[in-house]
Amino acid sequence: MSNYSMEHYLCSDKGLLLPAINEYTWNKGTRAFLYLLGLLWCFLGIAIASDTFMCGIEHITSKTRLISIPNPDGNGVKVIEVKVWNDTVANLTLLAFGTSAPEILLSVIEICGHAFVAGELGPGTIVGSAAFNLFVITAVCIVSIPKGETRRIKNHLVFATTTASGIFAYVWLILVLVVITPEVVELWEAIVTLLMFPMLILLAYAADKRICWRRSQISSEVEIGFNLDKTGPGVSGTAEIMEVARELAKDHRINEDEAARVMAAKIAEETPKPSGWYRVQATRLLSGGARLIPRTSKEFEQVSCYICAISKIFLLRSRIETIDGTAEAESDYRPIRQLLTFKAGEKTKDIYIEIINDDVWEPDEFFFVKLFHHPAGSTENEVTIGKLSINQVTIVNDDEPGRLEFSKPSYIVKESSGSAQLTINRVNGADGEVKVSWKTQDLSARSGHDYVGAEGTVLFKHGETSKIISIDILGISERTHEPNFQVELRNATGGAQIGRIPKTIVTIINDEEFNNMLSRIANKTQKNLDGLKLDTSTWSQQFRRAMNVNGGDQDGATCLDYVMHFMTFFWKVLFAVIPPPSYCGGWLTFWLSLAAIGMVTAIVSDLASVFGCLVGLSDYITAITFVALGTSMPDTF
Repeated sequence: MSNYSMEHYLCSDKGLLLPAINEYTWNKGTRAFLYLLGLLWCFLGIAIASDTFMCGIEHITSKTRLISIPNPDGNGVKVIEVKVWNDTVANLTLLAFGTSAPEILLSVIEICGHAFVAGELGPGTIVGSAAFNLFVITAVCIVSIPKGETRRIKNHLVFATTTASGIFAYVWLILVLVVITPEVVELWEAIVTLLMFPMLILLAYAADKRICWRRSQISSEVEIGFNLDKTGPGVSGTAEIMEVARELAKDHRINEDEAARVMAAKIAEETPKPSGWYRVQATRLLSGGARLIPRTSKEFEQVSCYICAISKIFLLRSRIETIDGTAEAESDYRPIRQLLTFKAGEKTKDIYIEIINDDVWEPDEFFFVKLFHHPAGSTENEVTIGKLSINQVTIVNDDEPGRLEFSKPSYIVKESSGSAQLTINRVNGADGEVKVSWKTQDLSARSGHDYVGAEGTVLFKHGETSKIISIDILGISERTHEPNFQVELRNATGGAQIGRIPKTIVTIINDEEFNNMLSRIANKTQKNLDGLKLDTSTWSQQFRRAMNVNGGDQDGATCLDYVMHFMTFFWKVLFAVIPPPSYCGGWLTFWLSLAAIGMVTAIVSDLASVFGCLVGLSDYITAITFVALGTSMPDTF
């Protein structure tokens, strides 16, 4: 075999850079498989480089400035922060260029390598990607809307303008290639086509600002900016974080770290997001990178199930008996002394004690029911008797409607409790149905600040002797005192009377331990939110994110994250060399990541050409299938 034949073997002339080594002795099928793997791997590389590219774009377009506007109340001026970039202009320029950069660069590289004669791969990829976006991605967006929900177009005029421009672009393409200069694009046609882009930007901006349309309140319209990188996702202030922390911290089964993660996820999910955010999030989900919404542990969600499962393992036995108080056994009630057995899965037991009724009027009497360990029952290692092992049973004289009163004249509640539970007792009778009204009254505590003032009516049915009312506690608004408020009973009906304790005072006390915990959770939440930013501020942070699965959050990583992190590790570390968006306002990141995309795209061009040749596909078919699909996957996700 001549040296010429060894150097010019099957498909060896298809790429600009590849084959890099002599593959003459390789099996054709093996070559095709390796080129396919290389193609898929480079698609991941383009996605990683596009991630950095989009972060640079978001940093650029999120810039804000301060402006002064007349104060609505007419007194002086008000300084507000607005975005420098108009959202419509940013979406149609930098963002659109960012999502289409691989396809554009592929076409540019191919045409420059073929003496400015268009090939099949570049145009085919652009057409295939456009078709994929129009049909597949649009279908996915429609199907993904949850049942019963709707999504609305925010700006109909801009949407109509871009839609009409998109349709005209296809018509113009047909006119150029079929009617005006068949199969040839002349220089003037290329210049006119290029000038149509800034024309589209101007028309879309005019539509967004309604320059050519009538609108109301033109003078008062101000575009308020939202800067994800400055404030962190959705952080509206310490008060909001503290309120969420207060709700989560009530459940002691969740530790502080998990509570902070849950809060960060909740705030991140509810934060308005720019368009590029979704592209970056999709790429990081595919590559095992740092998520923009943290994955919360499923362990705390399954705590209740875990506890229930434990209660089903053992067969538990304990002893129960009655003890006299002012009520006497055999005279007022029938005593019991028996062994209780809880079978697997059984959680409650109903115990019935017979009350001896008579026609003699007596004051309310009581006796006790005690739960305790017994030699014939379960051992202390198998079952633990809780704190409420003795219960008082009151035998109410039901020959009178009774008196209604609070159980005690004052209550002390911690501000962390969330609510004050006040007990209203019905004593000296429980005959018939009665009602009583109650109402709160400010003392040193203020309704709406320290607690939620309320009023209502409590109904006691025949035989009922106790009711609980709940009053929401908001916390101590001023730390200089322990606020209190009063609750009063009034207007008893059905023959009942107000008893000896018609009023009770509720004092809200400071809970320093709880406040310290809230502060720790809030600080951890803010730290988690800082880690959810699109970009990093230093090179060291960027390399740490690149070299660690899930950006360093191993607790939230899945097996798939580890696999994809291993597959993309080279690309992540390579593109971490690109300066972070905090340098030079994001423009350095923009241009260098664009160059990185171009570098990988040149390799993709060669891989696709050689692969298509080896499997017998033309460059055009390869472009509209494999290449278009690979470059559009992040957009799809």
